[in-house]
Amino acid sequence: SVGINMNLAPVVDVDSNPWNPIIGDRSFSEDPKIVSSCGELILKGYQQAGIIGVLKHFPGHGDTALDSHLDLPIVSKSRDELEKIELAPFRKLAPMADAIMTAHILMPALDPERCSTVSKKTLKFLREELGFQGIILSDSLVMGGILNACGTVEEAAIQAIDAGCDLLILGG
Repeated sequence: SVGINMNLAPVVDVDSNPWNPIIGDRSFSEDPKIVSSCGELILKGYQQAGIIGVLKHFPGHGDTALDSHLDLPIVSKSRDELEKIELAPFRKLAPMADAIMTAHILMPALDPERCSTVSKKTLKFLREELGFQGIILSDSLVMGGILNACGTVEEAAIQAIDAGCDLLILGG
């Protein structure tokens, strides 16, 4: 039988906050254009090699002060600010991507109440406004950011599927 190869990369978060405890050198750059260009090259290389690439962490984890493995970060920027930085790589790359992983963050400009992974509004934005038609993966449901928002892994799983995630990840 033939297997399916998937790599949970590339990270297309823009490293716009030097105090971000988790993204840092996982990002290609602090410039959204460089992040987009590098992400596009990686995606094309994966596709040529028959590998499903996964853009992450939607809608953008680069300007957070908290590690979502531990707590729920909040990105309190206007929609215009998000479009210029955080959303720019996703806007460019979503139509050519096979899969996108969510971030466990609260981004009030997209949904003031719900963590992105469990937000129907945020995932609808990804599908309808960014034109993404591929697989939406959650980040790991055992991370503090999602558990602080949902209480339990079981509740996080139910809410993520209900919001529009197609595939759930469990584990570190």
